[in-house]
Order: sequence, then C-alpha cells, then structure tokens
Amino acid sequence: MRTLLRIFQSRSSPRAAILSAFLLCGLYFVSWYFISHCLSNGLIAF
Repeated sequence: MRTLLRIFQSRSSPRAAILSAFLLCGLYFVSWYFISHCLSNGLIAF
C-alpha cells in the first residue's frame, strides 16, 4: 500500500489520482461485501 501511495504521489497526475481513488473505492466495496457476507453466514450458522 505504501509503495502504491508513493508511486501515485510521485507522478501526481490526474490519471493516477483517478486510478488511486477507483482502487480505494473498489477495495472498500470488496471489504464491505466480504464482511457483510461473513456476518450473514455467521448469523445463519448460529
């Protein structure tokens, strides 16, 4: 993660900024999806 941030900061181009924002949104969505599924599966199991 730190290396990615360094690359984006060093280039500091609008394309890199858009890419970094898109990646962050994707990671957030995937983590939320995974956590919600784990919670729902856990509730169903219990």
